[in-house]
Order: sequence, then structure tokens, then C-alpha cells
Amino acid sequence: MQIEKLNPQVVGIDFPWFDHTLVLERFPQDNESMRIQESGYSGGGKVATALVATSRLGIPSALVAVLGTDRRERFLYEDFEANEVDLAHVRIEKGFRSGSSVVISDSVSKGRRILWQSPSNFDALTRADVDAAADYINQAKFIHLCRMDDVGCYAADLAKAKGTKVCFDADFFDESIAANLHRIDLLIASEEFHQDMFSQRPTVDTLKQLAMHGGPKTVVITLGSDGGVVFDQGRLETYAANAGGINIVDTVGAGDVFHGAYLAAQCRGYSALDSAKYASATAGLKCGAMGGRTGIPTHDIVQKLLDTGVADQSYLSERQMLYSDLSYRIFA
Repeated sequence: MQIEKLNPQVVGIDFPWFDHTLVLERFPQDNESMRIQESGYSGGGKVATALVATSRLGIPSALVAVLGTDRRERFLYEDFEANEVDLAHVRIEKGFRSGSSVVISDSVSKGRRILWQSPSNFDALTRADVDAAADYINQAKFIHLCRMDDVGCYAADLAKAKGTKVCFDADFFDESIAANLHRIDLLIASEEFHQDMFSQRPTVDTLKQLAMHGGPKTVVITLGSDGGVVFDQGRLETYAANAGGINIVDTVGAGDVFHGAYLAAQCRGYSALDSAKYASATAGLKCGAMGGRTGIPTHDIVQKLLDTGVADQSYLSERQMLYSDLSYRIFA
């Protein structure tokens, strides 16, 4: 199905992050030095990276956010532009500084460690920013959130009043999420979220509890290398992780990409289960390159993996060059 690029079909609301990514052979012990194998810069953030994935997969997306004016903020802005995310409702505020992370991946365990610093002002994003983007939100198929603070709840209510579905990224358990399940149509949560809430593996009964009292109609629980489960229309189904046999370089951002790819599949009319399979394949391909966004594939690449089992990574050199050039131009 061809998607006409006119109005954004997915609108995301959150704070972008700036990532400095490092790859080591293994994580060093106390008082040990270690040579960095690879390093680079990338945009980050749960909703922000999901929108980049959605756009890369051919579905128009837009960001509602605040950015500052220094070189890091310019990098973030141009990263979105390069990935064709609509920035009409990104407000530039002098003195604001986005959150930042140092992401350390190691080649032995394929795991990661993240050191992070919050944005300079979480109050910078306001209801007025949501109101300014009301036309976008009203005509979109989904809004995507990861915070149920005042602004997130306000945006969810605005969307639901116009029939726009609300997708929420719950990568950790928080009481504010549990208290606002009635505002969510599509909940994509981590294994940790479910474990913290129910102290057990996902079952039909636990996922029904999430959907009770006007809660999300569809719930996806991601289980890492074990794939995940999808609860939709009262049925519980499973899907396998799908990385096409590629060499896993960096898992940072894989969950964010999964969310964006799931929304892209939904916009293309895929079922809940097929959307999860599509998202799993997209996230697997992403892990073939360093950074949260470099390895995000196009729709055709994902479909080829689903249809043939072949992971075509021919697009990576162009993506790596994009981020190398962007970094050099801004920071050199």
C-alpha cells in the first residue's frame, strides 16, 4: 500500500535527547582502562526515535517538543530534518538544553549501560505547545506519548475527543501510567513494566486487567530476545524476535524503534499481531549498526526480511555517512 506523504499520521510529544554512543570490546573492571572501538553522536529519546522510525518506514510523522539553540540542539534539529520528521511544532527556546546520554555498548555481552542527564527544564513543554499542534493531533491516526504528566494527559484527552488513538510507551512501571490507562488505546510495554505491576509473566488474565475499565484495547508486551505477546480483541498471541541473523552491534533504541514501526504498520492497515512482527523485524535490523537511529531501515528492507528471511544491510553505509557528516559539520 502506498502512503501519500501529506499530513502527519503519527504525532509524538516528548523531549528529544542527545546521545553520545561508545562501543567497547567489553565493559571495563574497576580501575581498568579500555580502548573505544567505535564512537559517534545520535539523536535519542523514546518518542523522538520512534517518530524517526515511523518516518523512515514511509509514514509521515510530526514532533511536538522544545529545543534549545546550542550545537547539540542544532544537531538534534538537523537529525530530524534528515529523517523527514515534521518540525512545524518544535519550539526553539534560548537557554533550554535537551537531555543527554552516554551510551556504552560492549561487543561481548551485546548489552549496554546508559549514563543520562535530564533536560534543563521539564516545564518547558506546556499545554500551549499541545494547543498549537491541535490541528495536527486532530487529523492524525495516532499520538505517541511516554509521559503521563499534565501535558501528556492533556494531549491524550485532546486526541481522544477527536477520535485520534493514543499510543503509550511504558518501558518502566510508574503509578501515573497505571492511573491513566483509560487514556490509552494502544499500550506497548516492556517485560519490566509488566513484572513490576503483576510480579509474573504476561497471561490473558493480566493483560485483561490492563484493558479493564476503558483501558487500552490492544496491549503489546515486549520480551527482548524472546519476542513478545500481543493481546487484542480478547486473544493472546505470541511473536518471535526477528533480527534476520544479523550481527547485533548495538541494542540502544531498539524498543523505541519497535514502537515507531508498530505504529507505521498500524497506519498501513496491518493486524495487531502482524504489526508486532513488522516492528520486531525493524528493531532487529536497527541493531545492526551503532546508535539508536543509524540502522533504522526502510519499509522495503523490512518487508524483504519478512518475506524472504534475508536481512539486506546495503542501506547502512549511506546511513553511517549521514551521521558522520552531520557530526563533523556541527562539532568539528
